[in-house]
Amino acid sequence: MKRHLVILLVMCMLFTSCFSMLVIQAEGLEDLPAPQDRYLWSIAANDNGLFAAVGDYGIVRLTENGMDWKDIQLPTDSQLNSVASRGIQFVAVGDFGAIYTSEEGYDWKEVMPPKFDYNLTSVVSNGKVFVATGSNGAILYSEDGYNWVKIERTYTSYKETIPNITSLVWNGSVFYSLTDVGTSLISENGIDWKENEIYTAVESKYGFSLKNVTWGNDKFVATGEKGTIEVSYDGVYWKPVFQDEKASFRNIVWSESENGFYATGTRGLISFSKDGFAWERITKESISPYAIEDMATFKDIFIGIGGGGLITRIKYLEHSVEVVHAGANDGYQLYDVSCDGKTYVAVGTDGRIRRSTDGGLTWSYFNLTTIDDLVDIDYGGGAFVAVGPGGTIIRSTDGGKNWYSPVTGYGNNIEGVTYSNGKFIAVGSNGLILTSNNAGVTWSDNVVSPPVKLNKAEFNGSVYVVVGNNGKIFTSTDGINWTEQISGTTKNLTSVVWDGNKFIAVGSNGAIITSPDGITWSTSVSGFQTNFTDITVTDNTWISGGYRIIATGLSGKTYGSNDGIHWFPVASQVSTNLNGTVWCNGKYVSVGCHECITISKDGSIWTQVLGHY
Repeated sequence: MKRHLVILLVMCMLFTSCFSMLVIQAEGLEDLPAPQDRYLWSIAANDNGLFAAVGDYGIVRLTENGMDWKDIQLPTDSQLNSVASRGIQFVAVGDFGAIYTSEEGYDWKEVMPPKFDYNLTSVVSNGKVFVATGSNGAILYSEDGYNWVKIERTYTSYKETIPNITSLVWNGSVFYSLTDVGTSLISENGIDWKENEIYTAVESKYGFSLKNVTWGNDKFVATGEKGTIEVSYDGVYWKPVFQDEKASFRNIVWSESENGFYATGTRGLISFSKDGFAWERITKESISPYAIEDMATFKDIFIGIGGGGLITRIKYLEHSVEVVHAGANDGYQLYDVSCDGKTYVAVGTDGRIRRSTDGGLTWSYFNLTTIDDLVDIDYGGGAFVAVGPGGTIIRSTDGGKNWYSPVTGYGNNIEGVTYSNGKFIAVGSNGLILTSNNAGVTWSDNVVSPPVKLNKAEFNGSVYVVVGNNGKIFTSTDGINWTEQISGTTKNLTSVVWDGNKFIAVGSNGAIITSPDGITWSTSVSGFQTNFTDITVTDNTWISGGYRIIATGLSGKTYGSNDGIHWFPVASQVSTNLNGTVWCNGKYVSVGCHECITISKDGSIWTQVLGHY
């Protein structure tokens, strides 16, 4: 990988006006995917009609018409999650608390470096101040977009936990935000906040978490799990009004130009409503393998952006959808990989499955067209079991060639699945824990409190440990009765393993914690600026040398350890996000964004076998 600093001054005039932009390429960023192929997460338009879209690896894309785009590489490989405008000014926020500001969209200044223990996921302006929110209950405000103040938490959570703030909107009177523990936060000025419980009319006893919220026509409208849309006049009591399971809505926006709502979802699906109650899908069929993550409008220009650099334009009033860029051909995410001793199976975006029967050197692929994203997979009891959003559970008993879905009836997003002690344990949103004693054919359910998002389970021979958001940890000796433990962190915990002597859990913002019994936990100061996605430990086939424990993260960051306490950076040969890793047949196999796959026999020296980044 090249290691140098490149500064390019780009003078161009592809739009009606001339653009002068400073494009900064920091160390290692030259090996990232092309700007047009990176995931885009948010878009906003300023009063001059300039649209700014932000996304993975510090990319900012600018357009006036949705057709012609100019790219700015900010000096970070972290993810930018949200962008907002006030007048002609833009503010973008991202992982590790990063904040960037631009007076006109052309020249950007880093005003908060990516170095904090929280991720910022939303930013909104009410015309007077900017407010940014994110994980660990983070709330910041600024009057000018340059000088920011972090609000100390003054409210007492109804759920006795520090929530992740998932969505934020200004309704003309108050800032209103949703959290991942079933509450809302409200502020008139962005400084003083009050927490309220919210009540949703659920379709199952497990509930559907509200994800993203907007305001229009004197009401709040929010998207939830399994393609649900709910409406509220006061932000407290919510009523379900629509469901489109195929869409699996990602976002909802209000259009002043059309005086209506747009809901965007997977496979490029878009629905429209004038009043928030009656909805019509305007894309009759899939237009992309990727989800539309956000939309922005200015006068009669409507632009949607999403995965793999997906760009769409919607024709004003007619609601016909033009696909400008359907997304990168190699932009799929692989979220996890497992192995049955002979065959490796990796799962990812849009029901994508890859298989390898030669030790991970070559990979075939196919898509399950009726399945949304598959986010985790494990093998045990003669079956692969993969899970995903909307209660998706599928299983295969022939090495991943053929799959079928058990009838579960669960609507929650399922985030992780693990096989151990003769049973599968799947965990997900709203504190859902599922167990199967017959290789994934039938499932029993349980719900823990507080109802946070759970991400992964592990077993050490005597106790099960489940980790989740907000630093939550639950233990059980039978997989049925669960007890909450004190982890010592409020960071999101994404994965956990047993290394033979202790549990090791990793998570966002460099979180690493360990425990000998799952009950008493100690924090390890990793000193690494990464959001960890997975951790894997070798078995008795490991030969000394290299590392017996591997933790992977965003932007290809990989770390090795032999004791779970002392960690060392490893060159993974991949610059895109790594999402999941398995140890099987004497080697590590790690998978991630843009279908990258990298393998290693010792955890120290890695070889990329698939993908270009």
